[in-house]
Amino acid sequence: MVGFEVPKMDWTPGPDLLTRFKRLRQKCELLLDGPLKSRDSTQKCKYVLLWSGDYGLDLFNTWTLTEEEQTDLKEYWTRFEDHVKPQANHILNRYYLRGLKQNNRPLATFLTEARLLIQSSGYPPNLHDELMRDTLVFGTDSEEVRRKCIARGNDLTFAKAKEIARTDEATQMQLKAMSDATPKGSKRHNNNPRQCYRCGDTSHTKGQHCPAIGVECFNCHKRCHFSKVCKSKTRPDVMTLKKEQPDDVTSECSSYDKVFLGTLETEDSSSTSVITSIEQRKHRNKVMTEIRVTTDAHDTHMVPLTCKIDSGAEVNVISKQDYDRLNSNPQHRHIGPTQCRITAYGGYTIKTLGTCPLYVHHNGSIKEIIFNVTDVPGPAMLGCKTCEELELVKFNCSLETSKEDKSTHPEEHTPYKSQQRTNEDRSRPDTQKCPPLDEMNFFNKFGDCFDGLGTFDMKLYHITLDPNAEPVIHAPQVVFGGWPQRREECPQSLHDYWNFREELTIEDGLVLKGDRIVIPPTLRPEVLNIIHQGHLGQEKCLLRARTSVFWPGITKEVINQVHQCDLGQKYQRKAAKEPILQPEPPNRACERLSSDLFQLKGQQYFILTDQYSRFPVIRRLTSTTSSAVINHLKSIFAEHGIPMQLLTDNGPQYSSAEFKHFMNVYGTMENILQKCHETKEDPYLAVLSYRATPLDHQLKSPAELLTNRKFKTRLFLCQRALLNSADHEAVKTKFITRQQKQAHYYNKNSGPSKKPLETDQPIRMYAHHSQTWEPRVVIKPAKHPRSYVIRSSTTGATYRRTRSRLKPDTTAVSDSQHEQMETPLYQGQLATSPAPIGLTQTSLKDCMADDRASPTDVPGRTSGTAGGYVTRSGRTVTPTQRLDL
Repeated sequence: MVGFEVPKMDWTPGPDLLTRFKRLRQKCELLLDGPLKSRDSTQKCKYVLLWSGDYGLDLFNTWTLTEEEQTDLKEYWTRFEDHVKPQANHILNRYYLRGLKQNNRPLATFLTEARLLIQSSGYPPNLHDELMRDTLVFGTDSEEVRRKCIARGNDLTFAKAKEIARTDEATQMQLKAMSDATPKGSKRHNNNPRQCYRCGDTSHTKGQHCPAIGVECFNCHKRCHFSKVCKSKTRPDVMTLKKEQPDDVTSECSSYDKVFLGTLETEDSSSTSVITSIEQRKHRNKVMTEIRVTTDAHDTHMVPLTCKIDSGAEVNVISKQDYDRLNSNPQHRHIGPTQCRITAYGGYTIKTLGTCPLYVHHNGSIKEIIFNVTDVPGPAMLGCKTCEELELVKFNCSLETSKEDKSTHPEEHTPYKSQQRTNEDRSRPDTQKCPPLDEMNFFNKFGDCFDGLGTFDMKLYHITLDPNAEPVIHAPQVVFGGWPQRREECPQSLHDYWNFREELTIEDGLVLKGDRIVIPPTLRPEVLNIIHQGHLGQEKCLLRARTSVFWPGITKEVINQVHQCDLGQKYQRKAAKEPILQPEPPNRACERLSSDLFQLKGQQYFILTDQYSRFPVIRRLTSTTSSAVINHLKSIFAEHGIPMQLLTDNGPQYSSAEFKHFMNVYGTMENILQKCHETKEDPYLAVLSYRATPLDHQLKSPAELLTNRKFKTRLFLCQRALLNSADHEAVKTKFITRQQKQAHYYNKNSGPSKKPLETDQPIRMYAHHSQTWEPRVVIKPAKHPRSYVIRSSTTGATYRRTRSRLKPDTTAVSDSQHEQMETPLYQGQLATSPAPIGLTQTSLKDCMADDRASPTDVPGRTSGTAGGYVTRSGRTVTPTQRLDL
């Protein structure tokens, strides 16, 4: 716990006791979830008991806990909160809210108190803003704010009222700062004649004779001044305190009406406070004051309380009799635990019953003061700290001057510019050995601090030099001395740097490629972690890397780093939809039917549609069981015949479900019935109208495609139009053309077709409840198109999901497939000086490609023709053909 503040709980009863407890719980949770996260639950519970204090241990001793509850930290918090949480009294809180005023408090404090009262008053949440607006307008101290808010009328909202109040508060603070500012410049001299301190007259000068010399004062009976300028009558009865030592306060008393103010001493070992009583030599005057107090901050009924002023005490004391008089209701009397032991002068212990908070209304402000309740009768007593806060006592510290002249030899006055520093023996310093500061060149003497590696932090210095390294090949010599003429003359380890050798430079011991630092192999894993800090995506990580660092193959390593991030795979975006998959149109009516269930106005309906004619049949269901659906299917099949194929969704009513299909007809029927319900029209006539309406300009109506004849509706129709006409091949051709047109527009917003998955391949499945990608394993491909049977490795449950909800798990790829290739960039002669870290290994033979290598390694690109590749958007890129010499 070194370096952390230990939480403490103040159990003193008051309206903010619950707020203090919540603050303690928040501090404890920060420590328990941070530095103490590794501790077990038993130790965490003990920490909470230690931080709760003596009163918290007393509460713990009254609990009856089981063995499981003794190690459950939530149980501790619940019991503590039940103890400090007051019983909600909506009527009383609303009464406090109605009388709430700002009372010269900051606007934020006033609004926070109003918000807490509204939340504990039982009002609906939708009325909170209106109540906050009314409380702000009624309780603000500024008449200007109230005038502007009322001028807004019904358009005034809480946000607008708060903005008006905040603007007014900021304006008042700025005006106050401007008025308190002292103007700079010379002070004007007061030309008024000075008044004589002996006689009070201004007619004679300082050298003339004063008539008060030798005259006795009628007030104090002292000589050499008149009574009208006598200062004895203006002196207070309580003598001013003279602070001789930091921890000792005494009083200078004259022979008239002296009042002794005692001191208070604190013993750290026993937490003892000593309060002495006020003694008087003459009882003609009393050091008393009257304050107005309340037992609640929201109470407007103030009770006067006469208190003694004791500038030597550190605590405040009130008798039990006065406390009962202030709080007449016995149910509201809450005395907290005693915080210290109080003794009088001489060691006599004063019995204390506890502590209580009282709210003092003084000079337009409200201050919460803690009093110690004693069983000793007598007036209340205010301590030194409280008296200073209430501005009842002011300490004046006097300065003593010495009349002795400690100088033995008067110094000779010389101009400041001609003065020179001398030693103890009065000798001058040698300007040759100690030149002036303006002639000393610190930049040349300490150049490393202002230029080169001295300006970098230790991290960059670590990239350059290792003082403990053995003699190795000097790295930058090849870059500095020049490259050979041919690639074959260059060492094998430097072949990867040959194509961009002109871009490599050396600056301050660092190898740079343009403005990017070349990172040695030993530091590449750490740099990769820094690049991927924040779990950014692939494009962002590449942009971040390409602006600062470089090594051969950095693009591929950054992509692998992103793909191996488990959090990135789990919280990535939802996969794009695949191209539409359409079945072959049927050759005749009632060959392939589609079925589904839908709900409208609380009723369940069954719909059956012919895929050839789009003719819908709707039945109302009394239950959604399989038997009810089968009965309707039998009835419809008896009328129209048994189809060759029945397609349904993956619902529980169908044992041979394939996939969702033909939702456009279902949506049309639901829309028709919805309109009929609103307009009170006959739903059967609406369904008949849909069945007799052509599908589009080239396809006939569902009824005509199903029965080879037109249906007679309320719309007029000639007799010749009712004759049968059917051309199935032409209808099928038109259906295929229509499907191709639909697929053309649908595939514009869909991604490319996804690659098939293999058995036992680790994948990730998109979970709708958590909107994350969870790890799964492929069992086998399903019989249906684009479907796979998968299994959870944790629960063992099996699922069937379409390919658009599955993706390969890149984090499960073996580390051997993503082994980082290290290529040193250093070749030359041997040197005995410390060599760069990680840039001296020459044992690696396999070098990764340049950052500008063939982009076919990037995911989402496919190989094209003639050595090129095809991008995701379909653009074919052909690499540059270079002459191989």
